[in-house]
Amino acid sequence: MPEAMRKSRRLHLGIVVYIFGVMVPIGFPTGALQLNVMRLVLLILFAPMLMRLLSGKCGRILPVDILFVLHMVWAAVALGYNNPNLVVANVGSAALEFLGGYLLARVYIRTPEDFLALSKGLALAVGLTLPLALYETVTDRSLVIEFLQRIPGIFTVHEVMGYERRMGLARVQLGFPHPILFGVFSSMVIPLALIALRGAVSNTRRYLTAAAVAICCFTSLSSGALLAIVLQLGLLTWSLMMARFEARWKILVGIFALMYVAIDMASNRAPLQVFMSYATFSPHNAYIRQLIFEWGMVNVWANPWFGIGLNDWVRPGFLGGSADNFWLVMAMRYGFPGVLTLMAGWLWLLWKVMRADLGTNASLNNMRLAWVFSMIALSFSLATVHVWTATYSVVFFFVGSGVWMIGYRPREDDAGQPAEAAPQRRNIFARDLRGTGFARPASAASPVVALATAPAFSRFAVRPAPQPAAPESHDPGATGTLFARPRSSLANDRSPDGPSFRRR
Repeated sequence: MPEAMRKSRRLHLGIVVYIFGVMVPIGFPTGALQLNVMRLVLLILFAPMLMRLLSGKCGRILPVDILFVLHMVWAAVALGYNNPNLVVANVGSAALEFLGGYLLARVYIRTPEDFLALSKGLALAVGLTLPLALYETVTDRSLVIEFLQRIPGIFTVHEVMGYERRMGLARVQLGFPHPILFGVFSSMVIPLALIALRGAVSNTRRYLTAAAVAICCFTSLSSGALLAIVLQLGLLTWSLMMARFEARWKILVGIFALMYVAIDMASNRAPLQVFMSYATFSPHNAYIRQLIFEWGMVNVWANPWFGIGLNDWVRPGFLGGSADNFWLVMAMRYGFPGVLTLMAGWLWLLWKVMRADLGTNASLNNMRLAWVFSMIALSFSLATVHVWTATYSVVFFFVGSGVWMIGYRPREDDAGQPAEAAPQRRNIFARDLRGTGFARPASAASPVVALATAPAFSRFAVRPAPQPAAPESHDPGATGTLFARPRSSLANDRSPDGPSFRRR
């Protein structure tokens, strides 16, 4: 990794305070307005961030920006239709958390150095909570919340809930309103610590940090968080084992498509229902989750345009008010237009980042691979859990942290050589480890020497193919991408009230 990138710049102060506010639930007594550290940061920075985006200082306006704004506009329309007396307060807080979190990363994470600093910061922040998480999983006491409750003049946003034990261990809440949210937050950081920091820190530190974050995620004992870990490790294993195959990701997509068709033909339930039923800790939870999905869709089809807003949803009397599926909750509240604009922006961004032409520089591709793995795992996790308040905001902060990869053009110091002198290849995927994204960062050292420092992955390494001399005219589109043929040019640059619908 180039020395300039290794010494990544410091995170914007607003991001540092924002992450602190997400993890430490400090609230301020402001009457009817529920204000905490996270919302205060977003409230102060929202207008300047919006002006920077509209002025073009953060690149051109992208479809994901428009789709996310349309999602909030339709949310306001849907709540105005269903709950006109609550539309101002709820849409205001949801827009601040959703769009504010997204804009914070969209505006202030603009370069590889910014993303590397974010990866280091999040990995350190979660890793340092390991002692607190281990203490809580044994004693069922959240030291963070108990400490804040003893400080005069402030109040904690959340309370210690005392959830049921699983596998003989207490579910760790830490400073989050529910163990599920602590698990989802931790799961997003694992690929950042394990993959994005490759070359920026020593292998020993990287592995230990990733292990600490994974243990924190496990202590939440949430099926959604554990599912994210399994998916991330599965994707990483596939990436390493199939490094020699150009079409490895297309093969994987084909395998999942065949599995979907096979399950659809062999089961009397939809494949999505089968998936959600098995992503649980017990058959009882699987059955409840299936009922939630079925009755949730009953409400969606009965109110396809405007949803039901914040009103109670139709369900059997024995079924609780929680709806453990973020995408389902969005469809129930805001109808199909609300959830489809959200999903379209999410998938468009993911696809464009996977297709982004970041050249052959391993450091950039490692960052891209870490973000993509987290996003894919998060997409499935949100089908099994719901997120709200701080976690709702930080999820879309993480989404916004990858936007810079779409229009980023590798600089000369990113790879130690001019971008146009990169090896020219017209295949869809690279044949060596650099094509996996989990590769050795470019530096003066030999690739063979660097691979020897990572014995866990040495068996998958192959020697780079001899490179031909650079032609007189260079095709800027002939560089590596993650999931598609490179293009010849690059582009320029909810509710805060909780996860459930309660019966009135």
